[in-house]
Amino acid sequence: MKAKFLSVLLALTMVLSLLPTAASADDDEPDAQSNEETQAVGTVSLPESNTGDFTITGKNDVLDGTGATYTNGTITVTGDNVTIQNLTFGDKAKLVVNTTGKFTLNNCAFAPETAYDNNGFVRNPVKLNVGEAVVTNNTFAGVENGYYNAIEFGIGANEHNLSAATISGNKFNSAIKNNYFSFYNMTDNAVINIRDNQLLNSSKASDGVRISNPNNASATFNIINNTFTYSDSGSNYDALILFQDYSNGQNFNSITLNIEKLSAPQDITTLYYVYQDGTGVITTNQPKITGDSSIEKFFVAKVGTAMYSSLTDAVAAAADGGTIDLVQDVSERLWIRNNENVTLNLNGYTLSSEYQTANVRHGSLTVNGPGTIKETSPNLGALLIKGSTNASNTDYSVATINNVTLEGWAPVFVDQNNEKAYGVKVNLNGATLNGKPDSSGDLGAGIYVNGSITDSENAPIINLDSTTVTSAGEGMYLAGYATTTVNGGSVVGSQTGIEIRAGVLNINGVTVTGNGTPTTITPNGNGSTAEGAGIAIMQHTTKLPITVNVSDGTISGYTGLLESNPQSNTAADIEKVTVNVTGGKFAAINGGVNSVSSEDNRVSITGGYFTSDPTTYVPSETHYVDGSDNGDYPYVVKAGEKPTTAPIIVKDDTTVTVPENSGLSAADITNITANTEVEGVAEAVAPNKAALVSASNVDTTGATKVEVSVEVKVAVTDADLNAENPTMTFTATPKATVTVIKSDGTTETKENVPVSNDLLKGEITVTLPLPESFDITALKQVKHISSSNGSVEYFLKEAKRGAKTFTIDEAANSVTLKIDHFSTFELSGTVTYVEPSRHPASSTGSTITVGKTENGTITVSPATASKGTNVTITAKPADGYELGSLTATDANGSTLALTDLGNGKYSFTMPDGKVEVSGTFVKKSAQTFVDVPENAYYAPAVNWAVEKGVTEGTSATTFSPDAACTRAQIVTFLYRAAGSPAVKSTVNPFTDVTASDYYYNAVLWAVENGITTGTSETTFSPNESCTRAQCVTFLYRAVGSAATAKAIFTDVSADAYYAPAVDWAVEKGVTDGTSATTFSPDAVCTRAQIVTFLYRAAQVK
Repeated sequence: MKAKFLSVLLALTMVLSLLPTAASADDDEPDAQSNEETQAVGTVSLPESNTGDFTITGKNDVLDGTGATYTNGTITVTGDNVTIQNLTFGDKAKLVVNTTGKFTLNNCAFAPETAYDNNGFVRNPVKLNVGEAVVTNNTFAGVENGYYNAIEFGIGANEHNLSAATISGNKFNSAIKNNYFSFYNMTDNAVINIRDNQLLNSSKASDGVRISNPNNASATFNIINNTFTYSDSGSNYDALILFQDYSNGQNFNSITLNIEKLSAPQDITTLYYVYQDGTGVITTNQPKITGDSSIEKFFVAKVGTAMYSSLTDAVAAAADGGTIDLVQDVSERLWIRNNENVTLNLNGYTLSSEYQTANVRHGSLTVNGPGTIKETSPNLGALLIKGSTNASNTDYSVATINNVTLEGWAPVFVDQNNEKAYGVKVNLNGATLNGKPDSSGDLGAGIYVNGSITDSENAPIINLDSTTVTSAGEGMYLAGYATTTVNGGSVVGSQTGIEIRAGVLNINGVTVTGNGTPTTITPNGNGSTAEGAGIAIMQHTTKLPITVNVSDGTISGYTGLLESNPQSNTAADIEKVTVNVTGGKFAAINGGVNSVSSEDNRVSITGGYFTSDPTTYVPSETHYVDGSDNGDYPYVVKAGEKPTTAPIIVKDDTTVTVPENSGLSAADITNITANTEVEGVAEAVAPNKAALVSASNVDTTGATKVEVSVEVKVAVTDADLNAENPTMTFTATPKATVTVIKSDGTTETKENVPVSNDLLKGEITVTLPLPESFDITALKQVKHISSSNGSVEYFLKEAKRGAKTFTIDEAANSVTLKIDHFSTFELSGTVTYVEPSRHPASSTGSTITVGKTENGTITVSPATASKGTNVTITAKPADGYELGSLTATDANGSTLALTDLGNGKYSFTMPDGKVEVSGTFVKKSAQTFVDVPENAYYAPAVNWAVEKGVTEGTSATTFSPDAACTRAQIVTFLYRAAGSPAVKSTVNPFTDVTASDYYYNAVLWAVENGITTGTSETTFSPNESCTRAQCVTFLYRAVGSAATAKAIFTDVSADAYYAPAVDWAVEKGVTDGTSATTFSPDAVCTRAQIVTFLYRAAQVK
């Protein structure tokens, strides 16, 4: 039954299928989509002769010309979706396509035999007036210049607007005279992809791609991985791409070119240009250009991926908080004047103009280096900034310069605007300013503030952080009213370091030097007045207030700090000048005498170090002048009541003598005499200066001051410059001159006072220049023979146990070593030192015993020694205690002489027989340092470090917060902060770290715990300054952990070895950088900074 039913149904279906189909009343038109899908692909053939005109009208037709060459005719295509492939277009052959649909031209060859000469031969072989074009893998060969243009899109009487095109894999083996591809009429949002083509033009005066836009359509051209070449060897290339406005009304702003992986001749100078008929090349109506590095040479800058031929255009594009990247050196003036907010990354390039290169008149400019902004003809300013005339406008003109070199007559010029400059801010972070003379010889200044700026309300603010300023004139000339703050860095002027004539100047940790000589003061109502000063305070004719605050830094000049009244302003006007010195170092150099001089007594000094007596400017009710422990700055100002005893001032000097019969040349004698240096003598004498004065037997009754001048007399006593084993002998003998200045004005002097070695407490650095004929590389040993007891210590080129090392300077042909007593130095090319046995037999020496101690430990090394051996005692007090007494007695009960090596270490020479060492520790009194102000940011950290035994300062009264922290010091600080744990390792991998070094255990501990691996496999470089990056890295490896967020600093790249450490340090509050955007990783870390890092890290733990 079921089978029968199915057979009937099948028969009925077959009958119905034979009936005519009725049209639907609701659908009079056939379904176009359905009709196209069912239409078969047609095959079209060439005429039998392969010549003559013919037309392809069918839809979806394909002309496959494999093996055929078409000549002397035109193929016209009017059908949609036609493909012509594998056909060779020979001489006088042409293709014209007119369709709103798609057309494909694939794998065809164009090989004309007759060159185009504008006399009837084919000008343009292919005209594609189509909606969509696919032109792929075609070859243009044949005769050179066979065509004028190769393929034209959207041109002619029956033009059709192009909406899309794919043009790829085409090769031009023979040159085209003018353009490869020409585009005319396009639709809005057209996308043309031109990629992977090899393009050859005959002339450097021709253009590769031509674009016109009569419809003013928006279109995107993706031109990717194309190779442009020229067969002509002319001198200059024209543009690769031509925009031609032949109707003088076309819009090219709506065209975007995205160009990537471009290959073009190296000497090509122009990527594109816009040409307006009747006008020529124009700079307006420009297209938008994006791309990669392959096109950067054609532009000066980019914003994102968009390229710009001028900095002006880039600024306009980035005006609202955008970032501009220079892609090459640029010669153009930069303007910020319409409230733009722009960041400029120089990327190592130079922005220059004849003068006034970067101008900020209204808006914000941030410039990031590395890179340079300069005037090529110094005239006014590399950076010129002006403010508002409206006092209520804050942040009107802001310039932030990070790690950039500025070069000009005034690298930074703060100018007036109708005698106003409201809302100006200049931030210089890690910048370098080089002031250059102008063409008239005017020397200029590193920073110049126009003297016409007279309003203190909303006045210019200038901040310098770790910035270097040099100038042929004045380092900084602050004539108009501004507030300038200098933190770190240096300011050097060939005339004066800084001259301020109005406003506020804050000096914190900066080195300021004026190299002019002598100090001169010249009245001037419109210009500088002082020469030969570190800082000069000179009230202007504007009679505005001046406030100068110096809390730290080094100020040097023929006169270090100078205040004067060159304009003869009234006493009431001068009352508005205030100079406060709370710290820092002040020096008279270049033959000058006065470290401080104030004509109107406007200087108040409550802290700091000085090369001359600053008593005149010290408030006697609260402070006094004392002798310092710094030989370069013998005077120090301290807080408190002046002691009843006269201050003892210690200075040092070095004189050198070379006998006439030494065998040395006159040049060698001059070199040795001029360049022998002995540093640190005054510092070494200072702890025992009272004993030295007492030993001189000078009468100090009624003394107001005692001056001790220690002269180290260095003499060359022998020289044998034999090439195989050169030797030289130097002797160094200190003698003191003690002068007592008494209250009645009289003086008493004692000369040639012996300075015995037991009066020296500290490290002394000796640098000995060698004769030119002495091969410094052949020097292997310096034998150091004590002048007091004849003991010998050895300094070697290659480290050995029990010996110290020296350093050489090949350029200066000199040797440097560090000693703690004076002696004879025997320099030799032969090593006579014998390294002691690591495990000496007890029978060869006597024992050294240490008595029981409380509140600390005393250890000796070695514990058994033979006569003449140098034995080291290490005294380590418990927290809150210090060494009270320490003695060493021999078998006869006689006390042995101890040499203080510093840092709790002492030494003595082993006698014949056993030795007993004993000592006591006493509770430590509260530690105060004269160079650590109570309000200093690092004061709590210093107090903590002293309390925890991390450091004891550089002397009994100084901490030296601004001194550079060495690698040895940082690992020692870390080691002590960790509680000085026992070191497990017995292997020392470093040749420049010996067991006698105070930092020996600290270095081994740091290596054990992965804190450092040294500067090489065999060197630790203990005396190298430690950078901020290294310090936080050491601290991070010691106590840190991975951070949960990234710190954002422009000078810390994500792949920097120290980046995780910086992230941790910022997250934990150990540091917040040197500014909001910079960390200054390469800046030297000071002692104040490292103890602050340690202190903050301890609080985190």
